[in-house]
Amino acid sequence: DADWLSAVWDDRIRRRTGDWQVDLDSGRICRVDPGDSGRGFRMVLPPPPAIQIHGEGDEAQALAALVQALDLPCLGSDSRLDSHSAVVTLFHDHDRELPALGRALASGAFYIGALGSRRAQAARLAALREAGHDEATLARLRGPIGVAAPARDPRLIAASALTEILAAYEALTA
Repeated sequence: DADWLSAVWDDRIRRRTGDWQVDLDSGRICRVDPGDSGRGFRMVLPPPPAIQIHGEGDEAQALAALVQALDLPCLGSDSRLDSHSAVVTLFHDHDRELPALGRALASGAFYIGALGSRRAQAARLAALREAGHDEATLARLRGPIGVAAPARDPRLIAASALTEILAAYEALTA
């Protein structure tokens, strides 16, 4: 149905989850409310995760290339973050990441992660705590990022971080 495909595409562009039901008797597809337990086959189609990358080094370039290769949205640094957004900081100078992390922690982003060692993470958390973020908010910040930590190769760091982001999104939307 061309109208349904157009509506699904519109949901994707507007970054909202489409909640659909197929009537098994008629084959008719219609949008339903999230809490509706109507009769038929139910489909929940979330938009793809959007990634906001902060950094200028090889890790940031490698992650941006992977995000582009997967045709995932890449958000600019001043974009509005929603519950389908992930934020990654890939700075070696950790003072430069604090403004981006502060904005991310104040948003609904499903994933917030930062490059660095456990020692860097402890210093980062202390700085963010000093800036007024509470423990519940700080618990959302992942660091060191990735599923294969510690790593030094920029491509491995990027692949590892993206794997962690996609796994978190799958857990959220499954």
